[in-house]
Amino acid sequence: MENNIKHMPTTNTQKQFFSLAPITIMLACSVFMLVYSVFQMLEINTVMLEAVEDLEHTTKIHSSIYRGITKRSNALLMLIETAENKSKAEKFVQTIENAKKTLLNDQLLCVHNKVTPINKIFVQQANMLDLYSSIEKEVLDLALQGKRKSALSLYSTRLLAHKEATLNQIITGSNFIRANSNKKIKAISDKVFYRILFYSFFNILLLGFSLYFSVQIFKKYISNNKRLISSTRVDLLTNLSNRLHLLEEINEQLTNYPHRSFAVAFIDIDYFKSINDIYGHALADSLLIDFGEKLSNQLKGLDYCLARFGGDEFVLLLKNINKHTIDTIMSDITKTVNTTYHPKEGKEIWLSSSIGVSLYPDDATSIEMLLHNSDLAMYQAKQDGRSCYRLFSSKLKSAIQAENDISLRLQTSLSNKENIFLVYQPLLNTKLHNVTDCEALLRWNDPKLGEIGPDTFISIAEKTNLIKAVNYFVIDEVCNQQVQWRKEGKKIIRVNINVAGNQKIFTASLKRLIGNIQKLKLAPSLFGIEITEHSLFEITPDTVNLLKTVNNMGIKISVDDFGTGYSSLLYLSKLPLTTLKIDKEFITNICNQEKDDTIILSIIKLGQALGLDIVAEGVETQRQYEYLKAHSCNVIQGYLFSKPVDANQLEYIDSSTFLKKKSNILIA
Repeated sequence: MENNIKHMPTTNTQKQFFSLAPITIMLACSVFMLVYSVFQMLEINTVMLEAVEDLEHTTKIHSSIYRGITKRSNALLMLIETAENKSKAEKFVQTIENAKKTLLNDQLLCVHNKVTPINKIFVQQANMLDLYSSIEKEVLDLALQGKRKSALSLYSTRLLAHKEATLNQIITGSNFIRANSNKKIKAISDKVFYRILFYSFFNILLLGFSLYFSVQIFKKYISNNKRLISSTRVDLLTNLSNRLHLLEEINEQLTNYPHRSFAVAFIDIDYFKSINDIYGHALADSLLIDFGEKLSNQLKGLDYCLARFGGDEFVLLLKNINKHTIDTIMSDITKTVNTTYHPKEGKEIWLSSSIGVSLYPDDATSIEMLLHNSDLAMYQAKQDGRSCYRLFSSKLKSAIQAENDISLRLQTSLSNKENIFLVYQPLLNTKLHNVTDCEALLRWNDPKLGEIGPDTFISIAEKTNLIKAVNYFVIDEVCNQQVQWRKEGKKIIRVNINVAGNQKIFTASLKRLIGNIQKLKLAPSLFGIEITEHSLFEITPDTVNLLKTVNNMGIKISVDDFGTGYSSLLYLSKLPLTTLKIDKEFITNICNQEKDDTIILSIIKLGQALGLDIVAEGVETQRQYEYLKAHSCNVIQGYLFSKPVDANQLEYIDSSTFLKKKSNILIA
């Protein structure tokens, strides 16, 4: 029996078992290492996610503090300026109190409890916020007591300085959170690495492939999580730096290299909103990516940080740059990015940008003021025609401050309906010898600033979005005047209203006019609207449809200042126009400039071919009048016929008045 057992042949099942044993052991060891690695990676993931959560939480809170302090600071300054106005004072005080409550809800202790040990940076932050609040209370009390100069002095000397120090401390706190997060990540990574190395030593023969696979997974996982941490500093669309990273870079320059000069450039793409509305977000995003790449390529060889600040705004930090070289660099950048782009779908789109630049330390020594000053310079570039760059200067700052003063006082006049009023300039049909239209013109005589020309305050209103309030004021006043004329039984005369602003404001203004007409039960034929030629670029297909509705109601639509822009011919076929108004600059040079005469005749012939009325603006001399009449321009507007008059005088202006004046001129 024993012999039979000893020499019993091995069955196929046994052979398969023994042949699979090494593989089974290797798989078992591999499974062990895989399970171990998974648990270790889960531990890493937990730590890293906590780090990311701390970082995001801190960023949100610090952003809240930044916005809160800025909002309180601005409200406090406005309170000082308008303390005598009780209702406005209460409004600004309420703004400050609301910001304080928001700040209390975002106490940093909820972050501090996650950081062990609690760093003295956060204690110092809390103390600085408390001190800021106490200084703010002193300024607030002085302002409410009517001690404006003392309040303004304390605001300028102490509060602003403490504000800047507090914001810098916030950035320092963010850096601490990031360093602490990286420290945690490094500690757990080192721990896992050495454990895996230890177990791998005993399994190296059987687990060669498994070890290689595990290490690769581990490295990839670490890399992905590091990218997760760094993604808080990268713009996801363009892959450029984001706002947070840029602020860190500027702060590093201020902190570590205070004696080196550098430049901050604010770059805004011109008319990008219109491109977005016309072509859609997908193509607009593609343009932003192309714009960022083209800009980055131009900056090769320079020490810089380029960030997408938000929307179509980019901010460029040029390190170790002085004022002697900045002009050359910005000129090259402007030439490079202002060009034709070819995004997807075979489109060809021209993009240009307006750029504003401020220099450290010449123009400012803090992050907030460097960005603010470059932003001001960028708006100056837009005002100067776009597609260019401007350097910040004290002269620019003074000019902008003057514009701000005008803007604030204009807002007050519009709100109170004081010192601002309409006059009406009639239009004479020299062929029919009658007056059927007039243009409503806004006038403003401020008690402090004196009489401000419409070219000045309308331009400022357009830049500050006060133009919507201006449009509404004119529309309401004209409608009320039509009601008054109806009550008094005065003759019917159409009033043309200038409507300006971007596409959103323009559309809202048209809807305001339609609403007033319906509410007051006025005839739409009593109204006309005038669109400035440079505003045509803002008009979208939706606005064109609204204009068609307005025209179908019986409201006239005119293009003002025709001949001075560059896009009018494109829109003549799209817009439901009734009238072209020749810009007064051409009328002034009648019979003096051959080119202007040619343009005038071309406009008249073009209008006649399209069935449009032609109005000549700024007719001031008999010679101009005779020339226009001889060439079939039968409607004139200007001082030769009548200056703008108030509503009561308008009924006394008629063709007989002009004929008498004309007769006197001929006799003379």
